[in-house]
Amino acid sequence: MAIRANFSSRSRRFSAFIRNPILNTTSSFAQAATFSGGIKEEITAKTSASSITIDPNESSLQSVTLNTNATFTMSSFETGQSVTLIIKQDGTGSRTGTFTSVKFPGGAPTLTTTANAIDVITIVYDGTDYLGNIAQEFTA
Repeated sequence: MAIRANFSSRSRRFSAFIRNPILNTTSSFAQAATFSGGIKEEITAKTSASSITIDPNESSLQSVTLNTNATFTMSSFETGQSVTLIIKQDGTGSRTGTFTSVKFPGGAPTLTTTANAIDVITIVYDGTDYLGNIAQEFTA
């Protein structure tokens, strides 16, 4: 049986919960946790497809290499959960991405379409809205 721990941080304060996938239960920490060695997050690789679901319960750090245009849909977010999504273009590039129900500053972003380019998108759910921010044009 595997138990997955998810951590999120705001202002260097950490909240954490452990989800038991077999029992589908969640345990929370009532007191502050101290980490002396840092936190290493697992990156969950998504499969490129025309429709990609982003679920924070899979991992708070996810990646995909696009080989087709994609629509990203948010699923199963609880208030305060966030996901960082690393989006890479394949060797061809020119792949587009749209984000359903996500509000970005200045409107919907356009992904960098250069071959092998990398964009990083962070999405947080505040209980009402999915709020996104993008860092663009990392090049391989």
